[in-house]
Amino acid sequence: MLESPEELVKKFGYTFEQAKEMHAALTEGAKTQRKISLQIFQLANKYLESSNALGKHIETVKNANVAPGQIMCLSMALELYFKCLVVLEHSNAFEYSALPASLRKKLETHHIPTIFDLIEGRHKDRLADIFGARMGVPRLKLEDFREQLVEKASRIFVDWRYIYENAPGTFMHLDLVPVHHLIMAAQLVAIEAKRV
Repeated sequence: MLESPEELVKKFGYTFEQAKEMHAALTEGAKTQRKISLQIFQLANKYLESSNALGKHIETVKNANVAPGQIMCLSMALELYFKCLVVLEHSNAFEYSALPASLRKKLETHHIPTIFDLIEGRHKDRLADIFGARMGVPRLKLEDFREQLVEKASRIFVDWRYIYENAPGTFMHLDLVPVHHLIMAAQLVAIEAKRV
């Protein structure tokens, strides 16, 4: 069942106007096939919702036993929001197979900076603006923003998917705040781009 605008505000922190637009996009032509960019966006939302549910579980039981799952879901959400921004430029594609084969090959990665490199320039600028504002720093140059991606998000998927490969006693740490800000920035850019 599709969320109401009010539920989208509560779950994802959208403004009510953003939530109304997102709800309209999700329900528009519900019986027709959706563009691949919207399909990717919706899947990213589901991974984010799963990560949030696991985070609430951790808070409730006061045990981080599901933290790797939470982080993996967060990682997948971030990756898919970025891939959505890449695919937005192919507005007539309704299936993944309709995208150019060369692009599909480039998207076969979990490396966030590599996916970022494929995003249209104007979307990159907005990502940097929104992320910088959410982190409380002055406007980031694209090079500085990409460095932040490398530092804070480039290896999340690999590091946490293969956590068992670490030496015994290795302490894994991930600051989730910048990752959440990256996700919110990508969500907002995708919503804005839909209006263009």
